[in-house]
Amino acid sequence: MNLKRECRAFFAFPIAIDISRLITHLQSQMGNMINHYRWINPEQTHITIVFLGTIPLQVAQRLAQTARIKLDKTPSFSLHFGALGAFPDPSKARVLWLGLRHIPSELLKIRNILISATESLGIELDKKPFKPHLTLARCNRQHSGCNLSDQLKSECFHDSHNIIIDECVLYNSELRSTGPVYSRMATFDLI
Repeated sequence: MNLKRECRAFFAFPIAIDISRLITHLQSQMGNMINHYRWINPEQTHITIVFLGTIPLQVAQRLAQTARIKLDKTPSFSLHFGALGAFPDPSKARVLWLGLRHIPSELLKIRNILISATESLGIELDKKPFKPHLTLARCNRQHSGCNLSDQLKSECFHDSHNIIIDECVLYNSELRSTGPVYSRMATFDLI
């Protein structure tokens, strides 16, 4: 039996919102460029807080124990979504995303707690600037990205209610040809 000794892990907030209208509208604006993208599975939407990369499974388990202690009694909070964007930028869009109107201090506090816990276990983290977002689509591997500057300029997601963040999850990401599949390794309830 071949047991996995490593996992590709990240901390995230699962997001339960209906983005189907937004995706349908965005797809209608893209014309033929739509064929260059794989759209996310709405059941797997999340906002990544800390990406860990490939780490030993034992380290992930210790990190889950540490996070459970550090996040105990952490309050829930609200998010509001805003403008659409793309990585690396709209003129060469490889990843399409939905951003936040503003980054709540509660989100940053949780991120800092998790970074501290992660670094205390010797895990080096990516130093890219933090840009919390909900991924909508990824460019197919055989394509280098499309210029969606015009399409993304005018689009904005107006959600009339707050999205309550009441849990943080340590996920395992399994990369497949059809796209990543995420499974929960640990869940941390926020109060």
